[in-house]
Amino acid sequence: DLYAPGSAILSTISNNRYATFNGTSMATPHVAGALALAKARFPNETWQQLRNRLLYSVDLLTPIMDKTATGGRLNAHNMLKTTTIPTLPATPSNFAGKSTTSTSVTLTWKDNANDETGYQIYRDNTLLTTTAANVTQYVDNTVSANKTYRYILKAVKSQARSLSVLVSVATNG
Repeated sequence: DLYAPGSAILSTISNNRYATFNGTSMATPHVAGALALAKARFPNETWQQLRNRLLYSVDLLTPIMDKTATGGRLNAHNMLKTTTIPTLPATPSNFAGKSTTSTSVTLTWKDNANDETGYQIYRDNTLLTTTAANVTQYVDNTVSANKTYRYILKAVKSQARSLSVLVSVATNG
């Protein structure tokens, strides 16, 4: 999923008037409209290719990194200007974290991709590290005792990123 404009959107109301509204009812038409433009520009693409185009072309934004699977906001311009869209790497699964000591967290996951170049691991919305391909564990030794951390994991293939998976881990005292 992704973010789309949904705040203070000007919309029509009865008696030929306009008003501003907020929420998913205002954001959904932006996504549908962007996909309609993409289908018109790339009429031979399948729905899966259009979906990848939509997810690949988002603007990555730190404040929403842990709130959406893509970590980004709709960008129709990017979606229409890119002529080829890479296949997104498979999203990792079984993402888990465990506080192994008061100052370390061990993260594990299942590698579902066979073509990734590595994994990006974010901690509290900041890129912590990028691993090599086929890695399924990472130890974070830069944590403090008695704190909760949010980790995000994405498989990476060139510039393409999988959807995010999220885990929160509380360190021991």
